[in-house]
Amino acid sequence: MQPIMQRLANEGCPIRQVDVEQDRETAARFKIQHVPTCVMLVNGQEAGRLVGQRSHAELSQMMAYGAQQLAAQNEQFVVRGQSP
Repeated sequence: MQPIMQRLANEGCPIRQVDVEQDRETAARFKIQHVPTCVMLVNGQEAGRLVGQRSHAELSQMMAYGAQQLAAQNEQFVVRGQSP
């Protein structure tokens, strides 16, 4: 998984890898029971999860979905109207 995660990071995806043995609190917070597990967060909320070895295409698809969710959330905060 390391080469795929590095490739996604190089493509601009915000990747944070957690060693579940060293950071048990984070593993418990996200209910990580199997390794590898990829949890996608959008504004601090879980928006996707993939468990087990996955391909670059599958992870890229999850990231694209997350980007869509983030854009949709941000669009809610856009105020439309007259310019001052």
